Amino acid sequence: MKTKFIFALALFCTALTASAVEINGISYSFNSASQTATVKSSESVSYKGSVVIPSEVTYQGINYSVTSIGKSAFSSCNGLTSITIPNSVTSIGNSAFSHCSGLTFVISEIEEPFAFGNKAFDGIASTCTLTVLSGTKDAYIAKGWTTSVFRGGIVEKGFVISLSFSQSKQTMYMKQSTTLQLDPAISPSTVSKDKLNWSSSNSKSPLYQAQVS
Repeated sequence: MKTKFIFALALFCTALTASAVEINGISYSFNSASQTATVKSSESVSYKGSVVIPSEVTYQGINYSVTSIGKSAFSSCNGLTSITIPNSVTSIGNSAFSHCSGLTFVISEIEEPFAFGNKAFDGIASTCTLTVLSGTKDAYIAKGWTTSVFRGGIVEKGFVISLSFSQSKQTMYMKQSTTLQLDPAISPSTVSKDKLNWSSSNSKSPLYQAQVS
């Protein structure tokens, strides 16, 4: 009877948590009970350049909210230069980004910051800058996201401007009280009545349109 109980428990745990899977260059483990995903370390994945962690990922037809960055998930990925952390993340494990010597930009979209794990950002670039949402800098500092960790400084982004064209899209960040002058150029010159769209990252803000010709 005891053997059967242990076997049944093992099957139950397996049903709750799937093994690590790589999706779009990022390794995850999945918890089917809570429909959440954790970013994991993986011998088969080498994180380089700019990595944007999505707030949600789909696996086997199920949408999982990305809520955690696991222990040592990006540790010693020296080629990693920038990481964007979505608001869905509620925990960052021990040594998650430790010894990422090339990491110079951490962009956090977390609205309610929390304390990250032990040595999570140890050994990152001495010039690493932390970018946070406007009005949240003090809350981040209170939770340990300080300039002793991010020695390049902590900056607040005012809002996101998205420039959408027929063939390309570009996103840029602006500080509050700054002005962006838009000088659209249409090519070829025969194209007319094109539209230039821009919008705030705040879902309550309207979408603005300008007619250009």
